[in-house]
Amino acid sequence: MKRRRFLSSFFLIILAFLGGQGMFPRVHGQLTGTVCIADPFSTSCPSTPLAISALNGTQLQIAVNIDGSDSINGFDIFVKADPSILTSVEVNLTDSVLGPSIFAVAKCTGNTGYGCTTGQNGPGTIRVAAVALGFITTAPTTGRLFSIIFNVTSTTPSVVVGFQTGCSGTSTSSNYCVTVVNGYTLNKETVQESTGAPGDFSIIADLCCPAIGLNARVFGQIRIQSLNGFFGSMSLSFTISPLKRQGPIALPYITGTVLLLPDTSTTMLFELETSAFTPPGNYTVTVTGKAGLVFRTGETSIVVISNSTSPPNPPPTPILPGTPGMDLGFNGLDNIDQRLAGTGSYNNTQFSHEPPDQALCVGGRFIIEAVNTVIQIFDKNGISLTPATPLTQFFGLPPEVVPGPPRVLNDIVSDPRCYYDRQTGRFFLTVLQIDVAGSGRPLGRAHLEIAVSKTPDPRDRWHLYSIDVTDDGNNGTQNHLGCPCFGDQPLIGADSNGFYISTNEFSLYPPGAFYNGAQIYAMSKRALANGILPTIVHIDTGSIPTPPRDAAMGALCSSIQPATTPAGDNYASSFGGTEYFLSSLDFNGTVDNRLAVWALTNTRSLAKASPTVYLSLQIIPSELYGLPNPLAQKDGPAPLATSLTEPLALIDSNDDRMNQVVYSNGLLWSAVNTDITREDVDTVGIAYFSISPRMTSPNSVSGTIFNQGYIAPQGESVIFPSIGVTSDGNAVIVFTLVGPNYYPSAAYAILTTHGTDGIHVAALGSAPEDGFSAYPETGGNGIARWGDYSAAVGDNAGQVWIATEYIPSTSRTTFANWGTYVGKITPSD
Repeated sequence: MKRRRFLSSFFLIILAFLGGQGMFPRVHGQLTGTVCIADPFSTSCPSTPLAISALNGTQLQIAVNIDGSDSINGFDIFVKADPSILTSVEVNLTDSVLGPSIFAVAKCTGNTGYGCTTGQNGPGTIRVAAVALGFITTAPTTGRLFSIIFNVTSTTPSVVVGFQTGCSGTSTSSNYCVTVVNGYTLNKETVQESTGAPGDFSIIADLCCPAIGLNARVFGQIRIQSLNGFFGSMSLSFTISPLKRQGPIALPYITGTVLLLPDTSTTMLFELETSAFTPPGNYTVTVTGKAGLVFRTGETSIVVISNSTSPPNPPPTPILPGTPGMDLGFNGLDNIDQRLAGTGSYNNTQFSHEPPDQALCVGGRFIIEAVNTVIQIFDKNGISLTPATPLTQFFGLPPEVVPGPPRVLNDIVSDPRCYYDRQTGRFFLTVLQIDVAGSGRPLGRAHLEIAVSKTPDPRDRWHLYSIDVTDDGNNGTQNHLGCPCFGDQPLIGADSNGFYISTNEFSLYPPGAFYNGAQIYAMSKRALANGILPTIVHIDTGSIPTPPRDAAMGALCSSIQPATTPAGDNYASSFGGTEYFLSSLDFNGTVDNRLAVWALTNTRSLAKASPTVYLSLQIIPSELYGLPNPLAQKDGPAPLATSLTEPLALIDSNDDRMNQVVYSNGLLWSAVNTDITREDVDTVGIAYFSISPRMTSPNSVSGTIFNQGYIAPQGESVIFPSIGVTSDGNAVIVFTLVGPNYYPSAAYAILTTHGTDGIHVAALGSAPEDGFSAYPETGGNGIARWGDYSAAVGDNAGQVWIATEYIPSTSRTTFANWGTYVGKITPSD
C-alpha cells in the first residue's frame, strides 16, 4: 500500500503563498529539535517522558511543545490518545510560539472540526495545523505549539498521549505524523511521547504541633513529590485512628484535589479540629493520595489533651443606660474611606478590607486614626484636618492595586499602630509591609515600616524608616526556620529610652505553615525622632523555653505586648530603664489561668552603637480565660448576604491573645477575649488584669495580680478590648458589644479599683455586620472578620480617648458596612 503524504494540499498552499510573497528566506534547518507531550505549565520538553495519570470525572490538559528546533513558521501535527479514556474537548493556540498572528489551517478532533483528513483522523486523534502570518521564530526555537483539554472518562494508572503514525514526508525520520516547517522547508525533529509506565509520587504529612486541646483547631502541611515523571490530578483523603465517636476531624484547608507536575513537589495545608467532646488520647492522621489506580499515604500523629478546667462563669455585667464621662464622640474612618481614599496616582487604588484594624494616638491638638490601609488626622473636636489618605501614599509605597489594564497588584500593607510620645513630642506610626515580587513567587521581602513626625504637628513631614524582617539570612536579617517570613500584627510600646515592636513571625511559603514565635525589635526612640535609624536589637523569643508542660507540645510565645505609658506619668526607670511586656499563655486553645510578665532592662543603652539589654520573664497565676467561639448577632437587613442567598453571618472573636498594655502608676493594665459559659450557653466576655511588676535584678522580673475581673453581659458578648489609663490611675476599657439583641455597637466601661459599674453604649449599631469576609462566594466560611483590635489612650488632661469598630447608619460599599467610632471620656472613681 502506498503511504499517505502527511502535508495537506491546503497547508502546502498557505506555505507556498507566504513563501511566494518573499516573506521568508529559503533556509535549510541546521538544528534538530524535539516535539513532545508536556504538562500545561511548561514551555519546553520534560527531561523524562511524562507518566500521565487519569482520574475519572476530571479534565486533563496537556501541551504540545517544541524544544531546541531550528526557526519555524508552521506545523501540522496529529496527536493520538486512547478514546476509551480521554475525549478531547478543546484545542487552544493561545501563547503559541508562532506568535499572535497565527492562522489555524486545521483543528480536527476525531472527525469533527475542519481540516480533517480521511483515513488519518478518527477516534482519539486530534489534528492541529497552523502557520504564522508574516513571522518566523528565531533559532533555537523552544516554546508552546498548542494545548489540548480532555475529559477523563475512565480511571487508569497510566495513559499514553502520543502522536499518530503512518505518515511519510514529515519532519521525523520515522513515520510519525509530525511536520514542522522552516519557511517552507521541512525541519528535522524527534518526538517524545508520554510513557505507558505508571509514574509515582510520595506523601509526607506533618502537623504544626504535637498536641491540641478540646474545641480547638491546628494546621498541618502535606508535601507531595512527583516521581518518575508523574503528571496528573490526585485526590486527598484523611483518616484518623483510632476511630472514636466525636473524635478529631481532618480536612483540606482549601481543596482536596491537587495537580502535580512532573518532577516537582507541591505543599498543601490541612486542618485538624477537635470538639468539646473529643476523647483525649493519641491519634494517628493518615493522608491518602489517589491518582488513577495509584495510592500513596503519609502519616503524622497528635495528642488530644483534656481541658483542665471549664471556661469562666462570672456574674453578669449589666448593660446600663447613659454614657457617663463621655464628653465627645464622632464617627471615624469607615469602609467607604478605606475603599475610596487616595489622590493623584493613588486614586481608586484601594481594596475593601476586613477587619478594620484600629490605630489611635492623641497628642497636643491632634488625633490620628489609622484603620487597615488608610489614615486621617482630626483635631480634638473631631473635625477632620486632612482627607483620608492611603497608607501606601503616606509611606511612599506603590498603590495597593493599579486597576489597569493591565491590573497590577502591589505591596501588601496591614495592621497599623500609632503612638504619641510626650517626651519627644512626636507621633510614631507603624505598619506591616510585604513586597509583591510580580513574577515567580508572588511575595518578596517583608518589612516593618515606621514613620515618625518631624514636628509636633502630624500634618508636617515625617521621617520614614524600613526594617527588613524576612529573617532568611539575607540583607542582614537572622536566619530562621521556614523563612522567608513576615512579622504579623506588629505591636508597639515605648519607655523613656526606647521604641519597641513585637511581631508574630510566620513563613511566607507556604503562608503561615511555619511559626517561629514572637520577635521583639528594640531601638532608640530619640534617634528615630531625630531622623536617624539606630541600631536595632532583634530578640528571637522563639529560642526562649516556654513552661515545661507547654514546651512538651512545641509551644512558642506569641503576641508579647509592649507597654506604653500615658502622658504625665512616670516611666519605669530601674536598672538603666525598663520596658515591660505581657502575654497570655493559652497555647492550646483551651482554658488557662497564667500570664507572662516580661521586662527588658538597660534600655538606656539603646542610644549606643552596641546596646546591651536584658530580657527576663516570669509566669504568674491569674483568673481563668479561654479561647472564645464565633458569636451571634442581632438579625436585620443584610443586603450582601441576601444577594448571595447566604444566612446572617456569625462574628469572629479571634482568640485570647493579650491586647494593648499600659504601664501607669506602677501597674500594668491589659485584657483578653475569653469564652464565657453559662448553663451550656457560650458567649464571649473580657478578662481584664492590673499587675504590679517588680525588678529584683537586671535579669529577674516578678509580678503579682493587683486587680482582675470580667466584663460579661448576660446573653450578649463583648469583644476586642483595649484599656486606656490616665496618669492618675483612672481607666476606661473600650470594646464592641454584640449579640442576639444588639447589632455590633461601640461600648465602654469605666474601671476602678473596685471593678466596673457596668457597660455603657457609646454608639449603637444600626445593622448586622454584612461584609465580604463572611461569605463563601467571597472567600469566607460564614464567620465575619472583626477587630482585630481596638484602641484606647490616656492624655495629659485626665481623659481617655477610645476607638472601636461598629456598624454605623452611614452609607456602605457593596462589600462592607463597617465603621469606627472615636470618643473622649473623663473617668473618675
